[in-house]
Amino acid sequence: MKKMVMILLGVIFTLCLTGCVSQEDYDKVVAERDALSARVAKLEEDVATLQAHSVALQNENTELQDQLKASNKLAESLNTAREELQAENEALQQTLEEMKNAKIVDEEKIRESLDTAKERTGEISENLMESASEAFSNATDAAGGLWDSIKNSFGQ
Repeated sequence: MKKMVMILLGVIFTLCLTGCVSQEDYDKVVAERDALSARVAKLEEDVATLQAHSVALQNENTELQDQLKASNKLAESLNTAREELQAENEALQQTLEEMKNAKIVDEEKIRESLDTAKERTGEISENLMESASEAFSNATDAAGGLWDSIKNSFGQ
């Protein structure tokens, strides 16, 4: 029986030696696992950050599209006002020519009408230029903000 116990202990000892790993190998595997877990956590955090940034960029894009639509409407109304002014100017020019041709020439009235038309045309032109400049500036600022956001999102 003693012989059998000794043989059995020898087999168990042999199995223990072949089935175990050294503490150094175990520590390496644990360190590698911990490093990979930390990396996964960092990547999950990065994904969440990028998703939030993507939503912010989508919202900014929607806002910029709305500003572009508003700028286009403003440009359309400015073009309509310009066309109306051109038509009014042409009518005034025609009236002036008719007055000259009919020899009902009251030069002072003609000059006043012409000066008034020029002043009004100049004022409206200035207003058109200011409005167009403002619309262009708004669109440029919005596009620049979007470009900066895009650069920042790829730069991170």
